[in-house]
Amino acid sequence: MAAFGDSMATGSAIARSEYDLPGGGSLIAGDAAYKPITRTVVIMPADGVQADDAWARRIIAWLTAGRGRLIVRHSPDTYRIAQFDDAPTYGAKIWPLGGIQVKCKMQGLCHASHATGLTAATSGGKASITAAYATALAAPLDVTIAPTSGTITAAEIRTGGKALALGGLTLTAGHVLAYFAGDAHQGEAARLEIDGAACFDRVTAWAQLAAPPGGAIEVTVTGGEASVTATLRGRWPG
Repeated sequence: MAAFGDSMATGSAIARSEYDLPGGGSLIAGDAAYKPITRTVVIMPADGVQADDAWARRIIAWLTAGRGRLIVRHSPDTYRIAQFDDAPTYGAKIWPLGGIQVKCKMQGLCHASHATGLTAATSGGKASITAAYATALAAPLDVTIAPTSGTITAAEIRTGGKALALGGLTLTAGHVLAYFAGDAHQGEAARLEIDGAACFDRVTAWAQLAAPPGGAIEVTVTGGEASVTATLRGRWPG
């Protein structure tokens, strides 16, 4: 079992790109950055488990193996990206039967444990999907376009005031165009693929798209019709 020993921080510090303007005032440009949160975690042995040196070594080796998803018991629907890189302490002063105390550094965003999938079919080459998913912040967009008729020669995906456009395509039924904006917090790079092969050379206008909650995801294809699937993982500060 793990418990946060310090008082719980409910959110992270926010850094914004703010620029002073001539004559007074300022302008905020770009996206906000959510700073890491540090908490002290106390780990006690479960009932029937002997908290000896071997137990402590196993726990510490597991925790310090690198970054991972930390799910807090009272909030199983979300996780935080965490790492335990500070030196742990172990002994009966932490817990009468033996326990471990270590600082945990978490990224400033909290993520939904399960992503939300939304689908639509184009009509006249157009489809619109409402980004109806549990979130507080715009989330990186993951989209697949699967032709159902004709030969798709061009495609455009638009949301959040930005657009990604591709040309020179020859997509027919049985093939899939897949786009993912990338998520630096998860350590995931942007992807643009046709049947699993990168196709960045088909891009005529590039954008890393993030869908705001309740916003529209507009997809336009030329030369045929398609089934469109959008996948989004909610995110919150702290």
